[in-house]
Amino acid sequence: MMARRGLAFLLIALLAVPATASPSTGSPTAAVPIGTISQSDATNVGGAGALPGTTVFSGDTIEVGPRGSAWILMNGGRHVRVSSDSRIRMVEPAGGANRIEMEIFSGAARFRSGEKAAVVARLADATVRAKGTQPAVGLISVLSRRSAVISSEKGELLVSTSHDRKSLTLREGEAVEVTLTDAPAPAQEEAPSKKKRRGTGAQLFTGPQVAIVGGVIVATLLVIGITKGSGNKDLTLQEKKDAVSPFRFP
Repeated sequence: MMARRGLAFLLIALLAVPATASPSTGSPTAAVPIGTISQSDATNVGGAGALPGTTVFSGDTIEVGPRGSAWILMNGGRHVRVSSDSRIRMVEPAGGANRIEMEIFSGAARFRSGEKAAVVARLADATVRAKGTQPAVGLISVLSRRSAVISSEKGELLVSTSHDRKSLTLREGEAVEVTLTDAPAPAQEEAPSKKKRRGTGAQLFTGPQVAIVGGVIVATLLVIGITKGSGNKDLTLQEKKDAVSPFRFP
């Protein structure tokens, strides 16, 4: 009788342990929610249609179709607006100290970084963040496969590139044109007759890198209008390029 009671207590204890818990730590394995879709039109999150109220989890990809848009609200006064024909990914890095990273692949996205809760935008190997602790609003517009414009709508932004460890400050109302370039290929091996050199331990960068073209320019209202205006689709690609930069585009 005692043996049966002991077995019953053991089964009850096993059933009481959640199925999603780790056997060693008991910590849940559920995805981390980072925000909520507040407005949605022609928007997919993680490959599924998203309505207002849809939760955005770390690692989710947000895709917006033609003439669509999406607003993502997060705590700390942060938000991201994704324009039509755009694709981004939202990630909360481990130990990120209340930081959300937004990687933009195509289209345009506007982000607001709060005073105590940061949004860091990524474009290839470049990062765009608020300079200092004050709130800032930034806009990244990918114009083609090789060119983009980064502008500061409010506050100051710091644009940094990792391959050359350079940075540039954009004050409110300023913008900069950038271009994507392929990382340099690794140096070829020396001929067998030459002395073999020892490794230097230098880091090799793969994938696209960001190069800043020209200098800082004053952003016009059309920079913001490209992503906010309802007549976005009426402009040709060349007209969009001419609207945001006095430099000549290839």
